Amino acid sequence: MDIRNNKDLLNIKVFGFSNLKIFFILALTSFFIGWIVLFLINPVTSSMSQYYDKKKSSYSKDIDHLVSFNKNGLWIKENLTNGQRIISAERGKEKDLKNLIIYNFDEEYSLKEKIFSLSANIEKNQWVLYGVQLLQINDGQETKKIKLENMTIESKYTIEKIINLFKNFDTISFVDLVVNYNKLLDKGYNKIFLNQSLHAMLSMPFFLFIMTALASILIMNTLKQANKTKIIIFGIFSCVIIYYLKDLSIALGQTNRIPITLAYWIPIIIIGLFSFVGILQINEK
Repeated sequence: MDIRNNKDLLNIKVFGFSNLKIFFILALTSFFIGWIVLFLINPVTSSMSQYYDKKKSSYSKDIDHLVSFNKNGLWIKENLTNGQRIISAERGKEKDLKNLIIYNFDEEYSLKEKIFSLSANIEKNQWVLYGVQLLQINDGQETKKIKLENMTIESKYTIEKIINLFKNFDTISFVDLVVNYNKLLDKGYNKIFLNQSLHAMLSMPFFLFIMTALASILIMNTLKQANKTKIIIFGIFSCVIIYYLKDLSIALGQTNRIPITLAYWIPIIIIGLFSFVGILQINEK
């Protein structure tokens, strides 16, 4: 805006720089800054987030609990009021687990009960188990076997809480995500959220490019002096609208209205098309 108001923009044009050329210099600079952030700054911030998480976990009240989600399935160690529980299972569809084995121990770590279940819905803290076979054990010997169509158990974990344990992608850098994608899946990270994080970071340089395009359209559409306050207010208002457009798109992706990966690119595509028309118009001036 200062370059325009003090006539430097006009002088630059006299030396053969069109609005389009000026725009590309600025936009490509923003674009490459985005990649610099991803490859140089993002690994540093991710390392700091990892350190924070490790430090926080040492003070966590849930430190006696353990959840592991890897290629061998889901493993949970959970403290109960009268003992401990260990659960192993395979990941089923969405909110379900399959082939559960639940080991219930007393306070002396003696196995008291073993539960086999074909599947379980863990959407709520009241887990609903289906196709249940319950074995009661005393002094290491099986004393009673019970078959049930279904039963419920109380757990502090739900599918949402389990996924959230593996959802802090601030600790994963862009480089680590690209290079170790398959290893992260084997560790138990959810594929949907890995893709969500990847596309969120991958789209950033392109987002900076089109935001520079919008700024260029706003400033270079005329050589006349303008009121800075009005333009700044209009620019902030535009940014707020774009923010909520992105937020709406991501919300639609998270509720499966549209593919989650596409949700991060739709705002860029829409704003990019608008910017393309605007850039063509300012190039004619």
